[in-house]
Amino acid sequence: MGLPGDESGETAINATEKALNLFKSKLNIDLDQNDIDVAHRLGNYNEGRNRQVILKFVNRHEKSRVMAIKKQLKNSGTSIFEDLSRLNSEVLASARKKMPLEVDQTWSRNGKLFVKWKADSTVEQIKFCDYQQCLDMPWP
Repeated sequence: MGLPGDESGETAINATEKALNLFKSKLNIDLDQNDIDVAHRLGNYNEGRNRQVILKFVNRHEKSRVMAIKKQLKNSGTSIFEDLSRLNSEVLASARKKMPLEVDQTWSRNGKLFVKWKADSTVEQIKFCDYQQCLDMPWP
């Protein structure tokens, strides 16, 4: 999210190059075109806005390297997230927004969902069997 340089008619190669430049300049990870299978922006082009970019890595190892240090982008205007299913996105949002006094933060890693509790700073994986409980909680 927030990858600068969005332009009308941007190609997959252009989007890939911009992402690789971001990885090198902000995260100190030197990848090349062969590490990315495909990249493209989402939605219609609007001048003055940067559309989200979807990247598909060739191998999981390179993706894990990027995801492990994505925190270095904090407060930069650019963020990296896993592309989650609608269900996983809803479960994370429910845990975070329906229990704001209990939940410090939520995130995903390799398709698994996690919650960090405010009370004792413990981290817990949200198991699939608990998804419905998260979704059924009332909104505050």
